[in-house]
Amino acid sequence: MVNINLTTADAASNKKVDLTKDIPLLIVVLILAVIVYAGLMIYGRTLSDKIQGMNVELSSRTNQLENSSKDVMNFQNRLVSANGLLAQKDEAKATLGELEKDIIPGVYVESYQYSSQSGLDLTCVADNFDDMAKQILSFKNSANYAATVGKSDMNNGKIEFDINLKDK
Repeated sequence: MVNINLTTADAASNKKVDLTKDIPLLIVVLILAVIVYAGLMIYGRTLSDKIQGMNVELSSRTNQLENSSKDVMNFQNRLVSANGLLAQKDEAKATLGELEKDIIPGVYVESYQYSSQSGLDLTCVADNFDDMAKQILSFKNSANYAATVGKSDMNNGKIEFDINLKDK
């Protein structure tokens, strides 16, 4: 006759499981999980300390900027005033540009004074009388100025001479 197995239990389940091989692996995984958790806790504290430091720095810089807003407004007012002055026609720049073209090498201007009545009063310094004469001639031949020579002095081997220039 035929033998029919009517049992419901699995035949393989009767075997005992040997955990001695798996326990060291489970312990290693548990230790790694504890180390990772502790590392994340320490890193979180470090980040919170850095965030607090940055918040303190942010508040101090914000206070500093709020205190320096007066300086920024003062600078803005100066910029507005400077733009107004730049918009005006500045004859001094043009005068100095023309004057620069007429000055010869070896002569330099020691002082410069401008008045609308007397024109330009220059005190020039030359190395020798030849340079002084060339400079006076250069100003007299200039198409822009009428030159009048004032006094001249000799100091430390240099010749100082005054020239008054008026617009033609």
